[in-house]
Amino acid sequence: MKKTAIVALSLVAGCGGSSGPSDAAIPVDASPPADVTLTSGGATLVVHARPFGLELRTASSTVARTLDPALEVGTLATPNPHLYPDPLFPGNGVTYSKLTEVTGEAQSGDGWTLAVATADAARTVTFSVTPEGDGSFAFSATPAPADGVVHVRLHLAAAPDEHFFGFGEYFDTVDQRGQVRDVRFVLDTTIESGYNEVHVPVNSYVSTTGFALFLDNREPLVADMAKTDANVHLTEVAGDLRGHLVAAASPVAAVARVQRIAGLPPLWPPWMFAPIQWRDEDPVVCTVSCDQGCKPSSTGSDVVLADVKAMRKLKLPGSLRWIDAPWMSGFDNFEFNTTQFPDPKGLIDQLQALGYEVAVWAAPFINVADDRGTECGILPPPTGGLYNEALAKGYFVKQPNGQPELFPWRGSMGALVDFTNPDAVAFWKSLVKKTTDLGIRGYKLDWDEYVVAAIGPSRFDLRFFDGTTPATEHAVHHELWHKAQQEALVEAGGPGFLLSRSGDSSDGQYTTVWPGDLDADLSRFRSAKTADGLDVVGGLPSAVNAAVSLAASAHPHFGSDIGGLRHAPASTEAMARWVEFGALSTIMQVRGESRNFLHPDQPDFDQQVLDVYAKYSRLHLSLFPYLYAYAKRNSVDGTPILRAPALQYPGDSALAAAPFEYFVGDDLLVAPVVTAGATARMVTLPEGQWVNWWTNEVVTGPAVKSVEAPLDTLPLFVRAGAVIPLMPDDVDTLTTATDPSVVTLEMRKDQLWMNAYPAFDGQQRSFTLADGTALGLKTDPVGIVLSVAGAPLARTYSVTMSVKAALEITRANGDKLPLLSSLADYEEAGEGAYSDGKVLRIRFKAMEDTITVRLPSL
Repeated sequence: MKKTAIVALSLVAGCGGSSGPSDAAIPVDASPPADVTLTSGGATLVVHARPFGLELRTASSTVARTLDPALEVGTLATPNPHLYPDPLFPGNGVTYSKLTEVTGEAQSGDGWTLAVATADAARTVTFSVTPEGDGSFAFSATPAPADGVVHVRLHLAAAPDEHFFGFGEYFDTVDQRGQVRDVRFVLDTTIESGYNEVHVPVNSYVSTTGFALFLDNREPLVADMAKTDANVHLTEVAGDLRGHLVAAASPVAAVARVQRIAGLPPLWPPWMFAPIQWRDEDPVVCTVSCDQGCKPSSTGSDVVLADVKAMRKLKLPGSLRWIDAPWMSGFDNFEFNTTQFPDPKGLIDQLQALGYEVAVWAAPFINVADDRGTECGILPPPTGGLYNEALAKGYFVKQPNGQPELFPWRGSMGALVDFTNPDAVAFWKSLVKKTTDLGIRGYKLDWDEYVVAAIGPSRFDLRFFDGTTPATEHAVHHELWHKAQQEALVEAGGPGFLLSRSGDSSDGQYTTVWPGDLDADLSRFRSAKTADGLDVVGGLPSAVNAAVSLAASAHPHFGSDIGGLRHAPASTEAMARWVEFGALSTIMQVRGESRNFLHPDQPDFDQQVLDVYAKYSRLHLSLFPYLYAYAKRNSVDGTPILRAPALQYPGDSALAAAPFEYFVGDDLLVAPVVTAGATARMVTLPEGQWVNWWTNEVVTGPAVKSVEAPLDTLPLFVRAGAVIPLMPDDVDTLTTATDPSVVTLEMRKDQLWMNAYPAFDGQQRSFTLADGTALGLKTDPVGIVLSVAGAPLARTYSVTMSVKAALEITRANGDKLPLLSSLADYEEAGEGAYSDGKVLRIRFKAMEDTITVRLPSL
């Protein structure tokens, strides 16, 4: 290219250090600049010079391309720092100038920095892009001058059959096509909760083409996903645009890449994956007034222990009991209220002896108000002096006048700790340590949505220690709190367990999510009105959509309150259906009061719910080896655990349109019943053969099938060819226990059950456990071949498969397993096989081995 002039630009570094130097001279040419082509892990990004545009390709196809205009800069002639320039408000006064052409370019290492003209002759944009590997490219678009810039818009073409997933937690639908999303938490007086329920806004999405966009901007985003027209239009309410363009071989791989960009979660402790139980309150019952000393007839400790002992007596598995608010002597001093919990350490010790870890509730406030009416034993204001200490040290989020902002919350009044202040973080962690020193291993984190970008048309004017504003802190402040809480657990020997109601784009690396206070029924989001004329939040259907939308948004772990909270208790039907969904979530957690199934001596005891809970809590725990293998993989490379059907099978249009279905890993297809009165539902199955978990019926897809679903049956299918590893069904807990009646994971570590589903297609398939053990399954001319390799210890493997009979079963060394004549003989034998004419059972001991099953029909 012939260089005719030099224009000096001050360049803003791209995300992840991806741009060139902070100051550089970009050549400007008389002849049109050439297109720039970059490669990253099999993906190619072409930056077109005239008109300016982007095209992202894999080896086989174009996964994304921009429109003309590709980018626009939105400005206000006289911006008001106190007003929020809402892209959804047509009278916001913002005018847009499109990026027209590249006028100069400079290479720095593998990246490029381009000078791009706009339709406004007085304004240019510096566009920087750098390959990151793994098929992703970091980019930034920085307008100059920056004065008056309030929006940056990106326009992308969308194919008619393209579907979009992500943007965080949504209750109404999983597929974002046809939606306009205001990706932020917003007050909303038309819904019963008072807000739009976007507790976890995430500035990223994934397409069925294998494209993903992850924005580093934490300012609010408005995403028009082929609603206004047939294309995608993204408006960032910010002065620049920074992020990552991803091209992957599949949509599932694109979700994994987004998770790696956002931050990988830890491998959570095993006990998190056992059923969890809690109550909304564990109250103290006084015999005299609080000011006379209460003299309780029953304490919170009594309630907790009664529940846990009932779980063990009923052989209901579980490894975690959390104690909800109130439990502290003051909000939030992290000191147990000893009237309610007279001996906290003794209580925790008793729970741990029974195989239960303990978590407690927390919020990011320190109260100035008098909370003594909340529970007997609460300290007088201001939180026993803690508020005054934090105030004197400047640890609170402030008003413009320097005074702490006081927030009304939970019927009280408190100040929000400023987690942008390192000293405040250290102070908070010192409070948390009071509980970790007692043996607390997790926290339910609540009430942290108060920092919002705007209230109506006005920006929320708060001051933070690091100089940031609610424009970004509306998203980031959750993460900073959760990060501090998780660090405190790690310092105590964790990671422990965090379950949070809110979050942001990168928060999945610190916490798991529950969707807040849902209705205790089967209603759908905004499908009905309350008696006050407000839209309902929704119940179980909202929970299902929340789980699957979060799974595409770098938040892999989710557990809704089984049975809901608003308008509780749930009906028997709603509770049963919710239990079934909870069993096929990564986190299964049940609220005790929603339907009493623990205490038969109480008038509200529900035997039907107990029967369903016993069945599905056992299923959830049995699936631990399967779930934990995916949890480990997610912690290593970001591969999602739950997947929207269209992400798993992007070419299946029927599956893309199937509501309330999802995959758990590669092999389990779940179709929860979410409609009142239904005893069957239509299930859309993809290509291949799928086996009904309960009946072993084989369905060949693609197909849409009516599946029987009485109250105790969750429609659940397994991919033919799969091996599903299972825990023995007598395990009670996934943590330690000293009570001899409690069966622990450690006690059964040398045993593994497997459900095998031969596909008879000649393909070798395998499943790798979290400990590295590879379980193989293949059919060949000889019959069925099972293999075990890479195991760290010798185990007894108990295999079940839907096979009528076996002629011979041979080990790798040529030895034959005995074919036994009765189930009783099989149960007594250490090794052998038995068939009842429908199901073949095989048991063998090995560290590594290959088992060949010769069948009569082959």
